Amino acid sequence: MKKQIGVVGVDSGTLIVLDPCYMEENFETWDEGLCDKVIALTDNEKQAGQFNFKKGHAGLAVVFNSGMGDGLYPVYAHYSGSTITKIEIVFPQD
Repeated sequence: MKKQIGVVGVDSGTLIVLDPCYMEENFETWDEGLCDKVIALTDNEKQAGQFNFKKGHAGLAVVFNSGMGDGLYPVYAHYSGSTITKIEIVFPQD
């Protein structure tokens, strides 16, 4: 089963998937310079990148271009019973 669970706002043309419990220990401050570093990870043919933990190993976050730039995009959860098995963010094509 697929259900819309909300929308996500984009103002940087970029989205990040991150466990919020890791934010405080890995980011002293979320300033504009850090945002620019995160966005720079998408400057490649995949338009996406891995944000590593301070010690250098992968898994902190995944960053990707939002497909259609700035806007509000619907977020859907796919369920197996009551368990979320997949999240889908739809970037509509005009």
